[in-house]
Amino acid sequence: MGFLLILALATPFRIAFVDLDSTPWVNLDYVFCCIFFVDIVISFVSVHVDDKTQAVYEDFATIAKKYVVPYFFIDLIAL
Repeated sequence: MGFLLILALATPFRIAFVDLDSTPWVNLDYVFCCIFFVDIVISFVSVHVDDKTQAVYEDFATIAKKYVVPYFFIDLIAL
């Protein structure tokens, strides 16, 4: 959540006030991309708990299906 806040503040600042991207800004973008990529990987391998039945799913196919449908494409576009 903290990375999203930093990104939400840094991006408009860069667009409004920075003419040329310097090395620190580019490195910051790479760091955020890596963090979001790791978040996607972790989401694919983390267990899923069903809200209605409180069942815990540990197999990869079910976890992937539960992640891909609502969140994966949004995360991919954001990445």
